[in-house]
Amino acid sequence: MEAYKFSLEKVLEWRTDKEKDKARELAIIQRRLHEEEEKLEGLLNRLSQAKREIQSYKNIQKLQQQRLYIDQIEEEIERKKIEIEEITKRFDKSREELLAAQKDRKVMEKLKEKDFQSYKTQIQKKEQKQLDEAAILRYRQA
Repeated sequence: MEAYKFSLEKVLEWRTDKEKDKARELAIIQRRLHEEEEKLEGLLNRLSQAKREIQSYKNIQKLQQQRLYIDQIEEEIERKKIEIEEITKRFDKSREELLAAQKDRKVMEKLKEKDFQSYKTQIQKKEQKQLDEAAILRYRQA
């Protein structure tokens, strides 16, 4: 009796590898998004600290320097927000690609399961046919 072999096994392997690649890509983007959000949190903390410090300054020159520093931080915050928004879009797209890859793999797995069930049915039919033939031969000999 021949062993079961799925004719589209290479396609299933390729789709599984593709899904793993998409999952790795998503994890990398998610990690980057988390890092950038932490940087934004740090900038927001620096901004609030700078705003608290500005209230204690009496010297005009110090006030101007602190105001410039606050403006610089606010610009960095805006750039970081835009960067986070772009990364979030890439994250969403990557997640959709991963879901599509999972769906493709699952379709192939279902096809493999159906093919295997068909194979088992064929084997059972062959075995039943052999048993029937053996029974007929024994009956004729008796």
